[in-house]
Amino acid sequence: MEIVAFILSPIIGAMGFVLDALHAALSSYGWSIVMLSVLVRLILLPLTNWARDIEEAEAARQRAMRPAIDEARRTLNGRERFERIDSIYVQHNYHPISSMRSAAAFGLQIPFLLAALYLLSGFEPLVNQPFLIVRDLSAPDGLLDIGSAKVNVLPILLTIIAFVESAIMQQSSSSRIRFTLISLTVLILIYSFPAAVSLYWLTNNAFSLVSQIMRQAFTRENQE
Repeated sequence: MEIVAFILSPIIGAMGFVLDALHAALSSYGWSIVMLSVLVRLILLPLTNWARDIEEAEAARQRAMRPAIDEARRTLNGRERFERIDSIYVQHNYHPISSMRSAAAFGLQIPFLLAALYLLSGFEPLVNQPFLIVRDLSAPDGLLDIGSAKVNVLPILLTIIAFVESAIMQQSSSSRIRFTLISLTVLILIYSFPAAVSLYWLTNNAFSLVSQIMRQAFTRENQE
């Protein structure tokens, strides 16, 4: 993990500088983390929109191929089926490996999400810093008590937001499966991390959801 932190050190340093500047202006680490997440997303927005275009084009291509592929799988066997499906791929200028392009939007965010994780984990100024209903940004939120156990709500909430975004996006079935696996992996990864990390990722996911809703509304308006 140290090699990852070294590779990301320029991003971590830049984000730390901006976080300190925001805290100097806002006098709240909670709101500073929220604003840092929003600023990063705004900076990445042109690249994210480009990646979303790729993702939607990929989904449209797979939808266009689906009837012919289903027909080939239903009526053909063995090499004949393979050759027919391959010809469909060629006809639509598609290769199965190219489906990985649909993960481009998330891939662009990974360095910054990991940088936030490194920056905010063990960040000394966050100790005993409350934010809204969170008692301590340097510790897991533990907002929900179930018996003697404390449940961290923020990681669960950010995962729910990710699932909502996935449900309204134009994705292929393979992309949805991949997105679901990534979201669940993220939940497991950051569940026990400080609330500050979850707050950053939660803001990131909320921004992404709002952007996707606005994007679809804009697209429908232009089509009409």
